[in-house]
Amino acid sequence: MSSWGSLARTAGLAACLAILLAGCGAPAAPVEAAAPKPTPTVTVTATPSPAPTPDPISCDTAFTGDLLLKFENDGLTFRGAEQSEAVDTLVGEDGLRCRWGAPRSDLIADYANWSRDRAGWDSLKLELLAAGYIESGPAAVRLPALDYTSAYTYRDGMVHYTSPAQFIGWVSALQ
Repeated sequence: MSSWGSLARTAGLAACLAILLAGCGAPAAPVEAAAPKPTPTVTVTATPSPAPTPDPISCDTAFTGDLLLKFENDGLTFRGAEQSEAVDTLVGEDGLRCRWGAPRSDLIADYANWSRDRAGWDSLKLELLAAGYIESGPAAVRLPALDYTSAYTYRDGMVHYTSPAQFIGWVSALQ
């Protein structure tokens, strides 16, 4: 064999070996798998619903239903916003005035309300006490006699007025 033959074979083997070794070289750095993206966690926090706005007081809802039924049974009908001048002055433009009465009679039931801050109520209460009213609870005043007199009470920024005084116990907003 000629030296070329063995040389060619050696060169061929060397080339094959080089190719094989190239494939068997140090392993390439592993490709890092892309880190899984975290799934966003959505936390739903229930927001409290706003407190329902109370129905505004109207003449239809001023007193509890049982008293309004009694008015009906006793022949008292709704007469509108009639009031005395003194009550009209207190109620002003923003208040509610309601009157029920029996036709051709002096049977009358009145309700009124108006907004007032605590200082305004305290001032009105002092005026009423000076005029002969008496305290009938922590936030109420009335005239000493219950027959066809009036009562005032205060709650949540509102003054409530009734005449006769005993009807103050049937004011819906005070229940």
